[in-house]
Amino acid sequence: MENRTILFQGKEIDVDDEPGETSDMIHHPDHYTWKGTECKKVIEIMTRGLSGAEAYYMGNIIKYLYRYPKKGTLLSDLAKAEEYTKFLRELFMEDGGEA
Repeated sequence: MENRTILFQGKEIDVDDEPGETSDMIHHPDHYTWKGTECKKVIEIMTRGLSGAEAYYMGNIIKYLYRYPKKGTLLSDLAKAEEYTKFLRELFMEDGGEA
């Protein structure tokens, strides 16, 4: 893929890894598109069939693990992923599942 940039609010931004998609802080932030598949798509796939709190917690776990290497918030994002993992475990414990 050729290296292209766009001008967004006076700043050059690299085109993300998705063909035809451009990186901007609202629609396709670089830290959510940098692995060739947008994080949103990964979350949609991984939460398919889940509902309610389980889908929400799983989506947040994926989001924070996906973005931490690129966003530069390593410890903060890993702590957030850990917190949502804890919430997910508690949800299953409340439902009588294995811990």
